[in-house]
This record gives sequence, structure tokens and C-alpha cells, in this order.
Amino acid sequence: MKYNDMITALKTAACYVNFVKKDGTDRNMKCTLNFDMIPVKDHPKQIDILEEQGVLNTIRAVRVYDLSINEWRSFLLDSVRDFNGVEGPINKT
Repeated sequence: MKYNDMITALKTAACYVNFVKKDGTDRNMKCTLNFDMIPVKDHPKQIDILEEQGVLNTIRAVRVYDLSINEWRSFLLDSVRDFNGVEGPINKT
């Protein structure tokens, strides 16, 4: 899946991602980049989110808000096994 496609889906609503963590374990996460779904107290304060996303894109990482634990997390794009967006599964191709 292309980075920009994933970011577009995440900005739209909650998405489910399954990926392999750096320690080799599987992780399932319900996450978003839709600020209407993120508590105001957790909105980025001093860093421009678009600027940061650009930096993370160079290392192929995706920074998201984990809706289960209410914290910001990231995962490597290459570690994604499955990504389900707003309208169902989105292929990784």
C-alpha cells in the first residue's frame, strides 16, 4: 500500500492496522489521523503535523493516534501485514 493512500484513509476515519513490531511480535491497532476523533488535549501543540509526517515519510514510518490506548504511536510501512480502512480492506500493493 502506498504511504499517501494510507494517510488519506487515516485522515478520514478510524482504521485497523496489523503490523510486526520491531521485536518481532504482531500488533493490531485501531488508529486515526482524524482530529475530530482525537481528544483536543492530545492534538500536537508545537510541531506541525504535516511537517512531521513529511519527515516520517522519509523513514517510511506512519505516526498515528492509537484509539485503544489514547496515545500517539508509529509503525513502519514495510511492517504492515494488513490495513483496513474506512470502506473495508485496502490492499498493500
